[in-house]
Amino acid sequence: MFKSPDVENLRKNRDVKGLLKALTYKRSAEIRAQAARVIANALWLKSDVDGIDIIGPLMTSAKDPDPGVRDYSLKALRRYALLPSLEIFIAALKDEDLEVRSSAVDCLASFTGLEKDERAFQILLGLLDDREARIRWRGARSLGKLGDTRAVDAVIHLTSKTPLLMCGPVLPAPWARWEIGGN
Repeated sequence: MFKSPDVENLRKNRDVKGLLKALTYKRSAEIRAQAARVIANALWLKSDVDGIDIIGPLMTSAKDPDPGVRDYSLKALRRYALLPSLEIFIAALKDEDLEVRSSAVDCLASFTGLEKDERAFQILLGLLDDREARIRWRGARSLGKLGDTRAVDAVIHLTSKTPLLMCGPVLPAPWARWEIGGN
């Protein structure tokens, strides 16, 4: 009889191969999501551990039928901010699950570097017009993390027509200048 993976034990033993195998365990979305969460939170884990590629399996699991698996896979990929994962984040912006879309927006902010920067900036700027308030908020916050002052006017315009709500408080327009680094 085949026993399901013990993700907690795999985490304790830092068993990268076992975690990657659990990430593809077809019988349980919960086990796949747990494995993706451990990989996302494992500070000891690098993109290439002892010659084991973890990026490929994470890019595959980012397309899993279960939204929890997709969400944690995106969060794990975010740690590496590699150009191939940018395409996964862009695709995840169209996901039907709001949490997955929210994670994808947050992930785009991790792309700070030459050719990656402009593309992420333009995508995040476009999200300020999204139908979902949470996506607009995270888009504005992610633009702030990129630190590109070109976003200040767009965020101020957004806050003047639709307050950015997050857990109740309204963020005023001056927040944009402060958050993004303008004066």
